[in-house]
Amino acid sequence: MLSKNEENVLYTLIRYPDESNIELCRKTKMKYPTFVSIKKRLMKEKYFRTINVPLLQNLGSELLAVIYSDFNPSVTAETRIKKTRKTIEVFDELFLSVGETQNGFSFSFSKNYSDIARINDIRIRVYTEMGVLGNERPKEVIFPFSVSRIYRFFDYTELLKKDFGIKSDSEKQNWDFFQADKRTSLTKNEKNIYSELIKDPEGNDKNLEEKLGISRHTISNARKKFKENNLIKTVNLPNLGKLGYSILVFSHLMLHQKKGVDEKLASNPSKVFFASRGPEKIILSVYKNYEDFRRDSANTMKYLKENNLLISEPVIRPHSIGAMIVIKDMAFGPITEKILGLKG
Repeated sequence: MLSKNEENVLYTLIRYPDESNIELCRKTKMKYPTFVSIKKRLMKEKYFRTINVPLLQNLGSELLAVIYSDFNPSVTAETRIKKTRKTIEVFDELFLSVGETQNGFSFSFSKNYSDIARINDIRIRVYTEMGVLGNERPKEVIFPFSVSRIYRFFDYTELLKKDFGIKSDSEKQNWDFFQADKRTSLTKNEKNIYSELIKDPEGNDKNLEEKLGISRHTISNARKKFKENNLIKTVNLPNLGKLGYSILVFSHLMLHQKKGVDEKLASNPSKVFFASRGPEKIILSVYKNYEDFRRDSANTMKYLKENNLLISEPVIRPHSIGAMIVIKDMAFGPITEKILGLKG
């Protein structure tokens, strides 16, 4: 159980991952030693972790892909995953992969659709050989950056704000995480620096200088370029299990396009991931317990049906956060190296 001060600090770290300790201290209205002490304790006890998300849409990646599958429960998740770790999860494109006995899903970045199709063909072959597929083939949902919008990308700000009872702030919500700006080119040194920042988000300039043999001045300028050209975003992820969350829900919806619908759905505090391309939506939601999920799901379905928004019956799959197996967990390094041409 966190104290109110600890909740305040954790929320602020999730809400403002790029800010300095001095600025965060101001936002929490705490004395500096108190804030730093709480932050260190939260870090030590692993209440959150820091990642750098590569904004690869501006470096040559064309799309985000989401794949989900039903499995034959006669084969355990552990048996299936032992095989797929060597045949499917090895692909650079996959950065998040989650499995349970009866279903699973994965998220990928890719340079083009051909790479995703090739991986999916191998996935189907492996699953067929193992006899684990359910009644249908794996479903793929493609979000080309140029024609899609990622409203939330593992953003827990509103979830924690609601559950911690944090008062609303005045800053506007960013509704386009992977904003497609102009294509940016990087020098060889910049590519190496960028790759290391993705793999080691908490690495400082001194460590990078020693590891890469590149001057701190060059590293500092590269960091500035990455921010100015919208190439990287720092994100702090809360430890859901330690905070008492037990249900993660994967949803695939097909909805009639009406103005304001995406924004209304994405503004629901439980939605931590929300991607939209035309009528197609993929959503990840998080809840403390099954009752919270059931209540929120009922309210959402009521809204969709009353406004005649459903094109087809939605796919809604609850996962137990404690029981599901996370095979890949925000592993952005391999696809970053591949997009940048750094792989041997």
